[in-house]
Amino acid sequence: CMSEHDVTSTTQPAYLSAPGGPQISRNGPSTKENSTSASDTKYLTALDKKEMLSEFIRNREIPYYISRHFDKLERRDIIFIVDDSGSMGLELLHHSIPKAEAKRIRRSTGLQVIRRWDELKYYLETVVELALCFDEDGIDLVGLNRKAKTSVNSTGAVYKYFQKDPNGQTPLYTRLKEVLDAHVPGTEKIIIIATDGVPNDRSLKDFRRLVRTRAGKNPRETPIVFMVCSDDDGDVDYLDSLDSAPWVGIVDDYNSERAQIRDIDRRRQYSQGAHVANVLMNWIPDLDKMDEAQCAGCTLL
Repeated sequence: CMSEHDVTSTTQPAYLSAPGGPQISRNGPSTKENSTSASDTKYLTALDKKEMLSEFIRNREIPYYISRHFDKLERRDIIFIVDDSGSMGLELLHHSIPKAEAKRIRRSTGLQVIRRWDELKYYLETVVELALCFDEDGIDLVGLNRKAKTSVNSTGAVYKYFQKDPNGQTPLYTRLKEVLDAHVPGTEKIIIIATDGVPNDRSLKDFRRLVRTRAGKNPRETPIVFMVCSDDDGDVDYLDSLDSAPWVGIVDDYNSERAQIRDIDRRRQYSQGAHVANVLMNWIPDLDKMDEAQCAGCTLL
């Protein structure tokens, strides 16, 4: 969610405007999902959050080598740049959604396949659950081709945001630049870019430069994690050159990421809940190095 500095600014960040449309308020339209969740989470105490986090770790089977880093999520706003371009509607041949849940999703969509869009939504619902343990305001969703939605703090809000099928171009450069331009020095956030392709609004050279330079903002305050939404490595191989950039992480799809973890004990413990946490924290060197051939800097169990 946005920081207080962002909220009180007289100029609304560009990414809060619909592409070609009017600006939206911070809280968005009043809906049953939003109003109910807001009242439920508005007065969470530190003890409430601690208990919620303990329950999340237990229910989602989060291993210690990941949960030990959860304190690094404190006081950071979480912004998801969501690729809603047409290619996100393609079938995932090797999805990681549990069978019962996949069956429910297919029944809901009326399709016989699981799309990249469906898997992203599935994991985002868990992201919201984890984010509330640190910031009851929830996360911000910034679509490439639709209005941004702030203060997403319920699975109902995620569901509503994903109701419209993916369609359009891939202006990753533009949206990332808007998010970085809106960053207030001295505050901290995490920028997750969930995508299955390459930006087509600027050259790849320009995009890589933007990721590396953060448009002049402090990389420590604006770490970036790329969440790969494709089971075809060729779609996003351009990201490989960015993995060495400071405060940048790249997380493959669940099945691929789990298979790439070098330490056998860590690999065995890598649950789907651990995958979600890894997406939020892969900018941390200990987690970023898990899938590298030499993991000398990792603190193993």
